[in-house]
This record gives sequence, C-alpha cells and structure tokens, in this order.
Amino acid sequence: MLVIIDTKAYILRMTIATLFYYVTFFSIYREGTIKKKLILFFIFFPCTFLANVFTGFADILPVFSSYLFLKRKHETDYFLLSTAVLSMLIDYVSSILSSSLMLYFVTFEGIKGIYFILIELIIQGLILFLMLFLYRQFKLGVLLKKNNSGIVALLLCYLFLVTLTVSYAAHYYEAFDKFIVGIAIFLIVQTVFVLLVFTRAYVKQKEKYERELEQQQLESLKKYTDQLEQNQMSMAKFKHDYKNLLLSLREAFTKTGDREALHQIEGLEHYSNQYFLDKDLNYRYCKNIENPYLKSLVITKLFEANEQKVDCHFECLSPIQEIPIPIFDCIRLVGIALDNAIEAARESTEHKVSIMFHQDKRQTEIFIENSCVDVNLPVEMLMKQGISTKIDHEGLGLSNIREIERRNPNILIQFKKNRTRFSIQMILMAK
Repeated sequence: MLVIIDTKAYILRMTIATLFYYVTFFSIYREGTIKKKLILFFIFFPCTFLANVFTGFADILPVFSSYLFLKRKHETDYFLLSTAVLSMLIDYVSSILSSSLMLYFVTFEGIKGIYFILIELIIQGLILFLMLFLYRQFKLGVLLKKNNSGIVALLLCYLFLVTLTVSYAAHYYEAFDKFIVGIAIFLIVQTVFVLLVFTRAYVKQKEKYERELEQQQLESLKKYTDQLEQNQMSMAKFKHDYKNLLLSLREAFTKTGDREALHQIEGLEHYSNQYFLDKDLNYRYCKNIENPYLKSLVITKLFEANEQKVDCHFECLSPIQEIPIPIFDCIRLVGIALDNAIEAARESTEHKVSIMFHQDKRQTEIFIENSCVDVNLPVEMLMKQGISTKIDHEGLGLSNIREIERRNPNILIQFKKNRTRFSIQMILMAK
C-alpha cells in the first residue's frame, strides 16, 4: 500500500527533491566556475523534472549530466563523478529517513496534501543539513579526493544504481511506504558491503603508493650514493697521488740534507694520514654488493657514521648477488639495524660499529656489532616496541626487525648482548 499524495503536493515534492540534489552537489563540489554551474542548473533542472514525470530512472540524468557538463574535455575526472553520485546518495538517505519518520506519525488512509509534504520536506532538509555538516566536519571531501580512483567511483555508482533499482521496484509494486524500513535495512547492508570493498581497495592502493614512494626514495638514494662513490674513488686516486708526491719530496730533501724541510714534510704526512684515515669509509668493499639499493644504503650509513664520529669498520669479502628476500624488506631490515647500531655507538664511550656481509650458495649473512651504554636489560625486553639499547630507549627498537622476520620464514635473526657490546646476526636462507 502507498501513501496517496495530492497531485500538487506530489509536484512540489518532486521539484524540491530535485532541488535538494543540486544544493547538495554544489555544496560539496567546490571546483568549476559558478557560470558553468548555473548553466548546468538552469538547463538540467527542468529536464530532470520532466523526466521524473515519465520514468522512475530520471535521477540518472542530473548525476551524469553534472559529470559530463563540468568535466574537462578528453579527461576522466573520477572525483567529479564520485561527488555527483555521492550527492544523489545523500539525497536518497535524507529522503528515506524523513519518510521513515513520517510513517510513524501518519496513517495510509486519505489523500495527503501540501501540509504533509511540507513537513516531510522540512524534516528532509534538516537531515540533509546535518549530513552536509558531518561531511565537512569529518573532512570526507578531502578523503574522497585523496582516494580518488576508478574503483571508488565504480563502487559509488554500484550503490547508486542498486538504490535506484530497489526504489523503482518498490514504487512499481506499490510497496515503498509499506516496506520502507526493510528497504532502508537492505540499503544499509549494501552500504556496508561497499565500505568493505572500498576498505580493501584502499589498503591495496595505500600499499601500492608506499611501494612507489619507497622506490622513488631508493632511486634518489642510489643517485646520491653513486655520486658519493665517485667522489670516494676520486679521493682514493688523489690520496694515492698525494702520498707519492710526499714520498718524492721526502727523498729529495733527504738527499739535500734539509732537516727543517724534512720536519715539515713529516708533520704534513702525519696530519694527512690522520685526515685520510678519518675519511676512509671502506668503500673498496661496497663494490662487492651488486644490488644497487642495498649498496646505496650501506654507503649512506657508512657516511652517516663517519659524520657522527663513529668508528665504523665494514667488511664484505665475497660478492653479494641475489638477495633471497624482497628487497624492500631487506632494505628496511638492514636500515633499522644500522640506524640503531650507529646511534647506540654514538652514545657509548667507544663509538665503534663493525659490519660484515658474507654470501655463499646456501645463505647470506649480515653481522652488525656496536658498542653501547651499559643498559641492564635482557634481550627479550629489547624485543618490545619502543625499547632499544640507546639512552632513554629512543628509536625504533628491535620489534620492527622481528615483524619483518615473521613475514619471511627464510630469515633467522639472533641477538647477543653484554654490558658494553650488542650484536645482531641475520641469516637470509637461499630459497
């Protein structure tokens, strides 16, 4: 059974309902010129009104006309499409809620006139205002634009078409007002389904963006360390030529017997040896790491250790070829371990870090040992989030390393600690 509405009242509700869509759409879509929006309204508002007279699917017209009229030529604007569809869905929700409230206070008997429709439209307007307020308060527009994609637009279009079809069927079989609560529950279930699909798509998209960002960061790191490696090679060549020059001068002054000059040469030689010793970052072993991203990471961390006055010894005698775990996990694993080792060593009295890479046919071994302050904590405690060997336990701690280990069953990690030394041994088993 349907609530019978007077013709004039029905025309009023149909007109205001169409107007509500444009009010909602223009409220949440702030892009585009006012001129184009006014043209859109004055052309398609009467067209939508006339379409509503002849078909129950007229709501498709304002949605897709808004998209086609406001989008730029030869471009696909998913945000505009999502906003147009969402505006109609908001209009639907406000209409269903207002109708549900009205049915609790009226009967199906008699013909409902202007007074009934005005009350229903006022309630719908208040609900619509509240929904728009919540939309802005929770910055849903920013979230929608941030996750602007074809998947989101497709999910919203699906929900819109399902809602439109159910509404049309309910009106066609004269059951809309009688089963409006059931229709609302059905739409809630559909909305939950769409949200679950959206959440899954959002997580995948976020992971994709994070991977792309990591890739960009690694590419930038590689370019930087390539330049750093070239500078170090130039430094090694200069060091070789410089020592040969000092040796020639020493021999020349020895032959002439100029003791003062010999004394100056010895002083310069002593000073330069100390300088070159401080700048020696063991780059000669880095060439054995064939993966450019891992090599870039190691070079950068050696440079950081040198800048922080940490005596860092690096050794890699055998070539490191294929890494048996995902390279991003390897970079994160080694990066966290080196960051913790360098910072803990910097806060200790010895300021020492030793790094060793080794690979054979069965496994890749990474061993990192650092001096540390006397922290009276067992290794098990260091596994907890927010706990590390550094002062005040600042830093990532070792819980993140355990997280990566759990994701990769071919990783074996062992920690050892005494009063002034902490070491981590990572075995990456070949698959």
